[in-house]
Amino acid sequence: MSHLPKQRRGAMTRDRVIAAAIETFGEEGLAKARTRRVVERAGTNLVSIHYHFGSKDQLYCACAEHIARTIRDRSTAVLDRGKALVREPAASHQDLVECVCAIFDEFAGIGLSGGMPEGWRQFVVREQMEPTGTGAFELIFSSVRPFFDTVFGLAGRIIGRKPTDPEVRLLTTMIFGQISVFRTNQRGALKLMGWKRFGPKELAFIRMTARKYIVKLLAAEPARPPRARRPKRAAPAV
Repeated sequence: MSHLPKQRRGAMTRDRVIAAAIETFGEEGLAKARTRRVVERAGTNLVSIHYHFGSKDQLYCACAEHIARTIRDRSTAVLDRGKALVREPAASHQDLVECVCAIFDEFAGIGLSGGMPEGWRQFVVREQMEPTGTGAFELIFSSVRPFFDTVFGLAGRIIGRKPTDPEVRLLTTMIFGQISVFRTNQRGALKLMGWKRFGPKELAFIRMTARKYIVKLLAAEPARPPRARRPKRAAPAV
């Protein structure tokens, strides 16, 4: 890399440190991870962490921001289509449902095959299960929240409720929840399915099955709460 401009070399070193740090933090967590292990993986030295990030906590947050930025960049197009459809008065029921399915497909792709390396998944899951208090969760959640906000609007249009309605929010959470088990309990899910990994073939099957039930879920009439039964009048005293 000596022939490259200094700024370019610095950016490449920073990227290598972040990639190595995500893997290390995902495997060991923030408290146990050692910066020396990170720089060994990155093929650099400890000075690079202090120069580019300042501290281990700041490096951890830089890793979270890198993951969040990647998710935002990848999902912008499909989410923009969803937001535009929510504002389209003439949008058909089928268009709205298909858009929900497309957003779910993107969400599944990021969480499973090809969209998020295993080390990234471990990093995200560990931060959820063992919060560090560094602000990393908020950074990552800020990139995932638009998926939910967009489907709040789409699902609200579909069932005739406001996006803030609790039923809309629960319905949306249930739709995305179909993928959560494959991220938070990956080993168990693989064992139950008899799969060795979540590759393109497995992801396609998950998407196909989820789409079938999302369509059915959104096609159903909203359940009405049972009417309260009026108390019987007491018989007149004789």
